[in-house]
Amino acid sequence: MPSRLEYLCLFWITCFAVCDQPVDAQTDDLYNTIRNNVNTTRFADFIDALEMKKDFVEASCTSGQPQCLTVFVPNNEAVELITQLPQWNELSLASKRLVIWGHILKDTKRITAVDWSQMGMPQNLKDVGFGTGRSVSFGFSITHYAFQSQLGNNLVYFIDVARLVQPDISASNGMVHVVNQMLFMPWENTNFYEYISQQKNLQLSAELWFQLGNTGNYQPFVSQQQGSSPLYSTFFVPTDEAWKKLPGDKLTMLKSNTSLLAEVFASQYLPNQIVYSQWTADYPRIMVRSGFPSTPLSPDWSKTISSMLSRESDGRILISSGAAQSEVVGHGVEIKQAVVHTINSVLGFVYETREEIVQRLNPTLWQACQADQNCQSMLNTQAQLTFFVPTNQAMMRFNQMNSTQKSKFLRYLVVPGQIEVQEMTSDSYITIDGLVKAIRFRLTTTDIYVEGRLPGRGYVGGRLINVNQVATNGIAHVIDHIPGLPYQTVQQYLAQTPEFSKYSEYRFVETLTEGGPYIYFAPTNEALQSMENDATLGLRLLGDLDKRTCIFQRITFPLLKLFADLPAGYYGAPTANFAFFRERLNITVPSDKTKLTVRYFDQFTVIAPAEDAYQLSNGCVYKINRVFYRQEDMNLMACIKPKRN
Repeated sequence: MPSRLEYLCLFWITCFAVCDQPVDAQTDDLYNTIRNNVNTTRFADFIDALEMKKDFVEASCTSGQPQCLTVFVPNNEAVELITQLPQWNELSLASKRLVIWGHILKDTKRITAVDWSQMGMPQNLKDVGFGTGRSVSFGFSITHYAFQSQLGNNLVYFIDVARLVQPDISASNGMVHVVNQMLFMPWENTNFYEYISQQKNLQLSAELWFQLGNTGNYQPFVSQQQGSSPLYSTFFVPTDEAWKKLPGDKLTMLKSNTSLLAEVFASQYLPNQIVYSQWTADYPRIMVRSGFPSTPLSPDWSKTISSMLSRESDGRILISSGAAQSEVVGHGVEIKQAVVHTINSVLGFVYETREEIVQRLNPTLWQACQADQNCQSMLNTQAQLTFFVPTNQAMMRFNQMNSTQKSKFLRYLVVPGQIEVQEMTSDSYITIDGLVKAIRFRLTTTDIYVEGRLPGRGYVGGRLINVNQVATNGIAHVIDHIPGLPYQTVQQYLAQTPEFSKYSEYRFVETLTEGGPYIYFAPTNEALQSMENDATLGLRLLGDLDKRTCIFQRITFPLLKLFADLPAGYYGAPTANFAFFRERLNITVPSDKTKLTVRYFDQFTVIAPAEDAYQLSNGCVYKINRVFYRQEDMNLMACIKPKRN
């Protein structure tokens, strides 16, 4: 029998073989951690070329001294982008080494992503979704900002503009965080006016900011200083080319009117906010505030303008300030206490009338409005109007309509008031001719849709492709389809809507070649997956073409009236199987019509009548979250060629 000493020896041998080893014993040093990561080999090349390998090898986390390095390592894509910049290639080797040191934080311990978000001094910036910010001093007087945000269920950490895409990689002598931007900031110690004065394409902006800065009330915003306290901000600066787009008399008027100039520049200035356009890659809409507050160090946000930095589906980045909008050109540049973005139009300078804007965007729409009695009346009586301007392609169908049809859809294209894109939320609606929620707004991750429904019909939406064309007496938004006017078939809509992909793949709609138009309760992927998971019954029914047809016809209705427009009450709605065995679904419409309860024997579900109805050229689609079936369906005969009641 082994002795106690032998047991102890056996334990230590086993532990040595399988237990976790100390970090220093089981991991590479910083250099090899970076070199061996397939995402950071280009940064390792930098280290070699700049003869800095020794710094990454000889660092130590065991001395008790601040020699433990935490390195924010840009990935290969970020390094590739930086090497294409003339500013980088013009740097001396010593300056490039300084940039590399700007990615390194020395401490007595490894700094995790969570540690990073809690380091340094609090900035107390306005939280626009990334926290209030903290400033952290690196070596050689380099300052970086720590931000964090929520992305799905996860916290995401930032160092300045860069997101930590692969955090907390432990090395024997430090910590590595892979980031998606290189921290190359050649202007970080340059103030705002000095920076724009040195940019060849920002000379007119520099001239006008200098003019405004000579006025006492606005001097702090230009100097970035209130007394002895620094002011942090984000600027959106029009290029010289943007200024040249203005009519000469309008530019002269602006130069001679300091109050008007201040009003325009207030739209281009975000007080006490550090915001990078690159953040919109993960957060397509960032709500911010613009304006010149009377107390810059502690702004009264209620007296500033609601603004938004957004990324469109085509990749363009837009800044909207109030109702005005401009496109951001290139990446933001970090300067002292601020970020500067260049824009391609003079944000906030409104001088066109609604007639001039609509004539510029779509002269046919303006002519149609003038020819229509109701629309012409609004032109004469409404101080502000919102125009949803269809593209030329969308207008082709409008142009083929008679005057009565045009008048009907003009009510959806020209509406009273000035509706800015920031006001287009999922809980805002427009009533037209007594029809409540005739227009609503649907927001996806990247797009906004203006969806309209005519009486007795479902919604049809147009995607906003150019927004906030501001006039002195209104606003215009360009859309790719006319709200309320169907342009897709049911089959096309289902095929293009991801949550109906399973239903579309069964190609049920294509089998309904007679009767119609139909109302389809289209089951979501989740609903069909639940049925497929029922191997004893649901999957068998779906696998039999005839029985599957019967099941899908059970949630299909040859009705001409939308459920949303039925009076409150209880209905036995005949299904597409009615001609075969008098099948009905029981549908309850409540008095407030906020939802419908749909029952089939002991099974039921709830749908939103108006919200879920989409009008297509050959029918209407509601979304339903379950499929009705039971054991008796195994005895169903073929249900084909449903007849109209």
